[in-house]
Amino acid sequence: MNKDEHNTFNLKQALDNLFQKDKKLSRNLTEQQIKRIWYEMMDNTLAPYTTRVKFKDGTLKVWLNSSSMRDELNRGKKMIIKNMNDKIGEERIKKLILL
Repeated sequence: MNKDEHNTFNLKQALDNLFQKDKKLSRNLTEQQIKRIWYEMMDNTLAPYTTRVKFKDGTLKVWLNSSSMRDELNRGKKMIIKNMNDKIGEERIKKLILL
């Protein structure tokens, strides 16, 4: 292992330790990651209708300013949850509530 690989490993290990010790920091990072993924997945088509995104305890709440978009997305909730969890790399989102 060269010096760069050793330093990278130590940095990763240090960050993992930090997140394990500080659950609030880890939770906030997860929420920010999920918000970013929501906007990436919804792209320019649906992102402008999103007014707020909140993630807590496995539930993703998304506020939309269009009832027709909300109805359309409600039909594909399971697929949205699956695609977002795939992008995250683990099953973090259990429930999606569109408001």
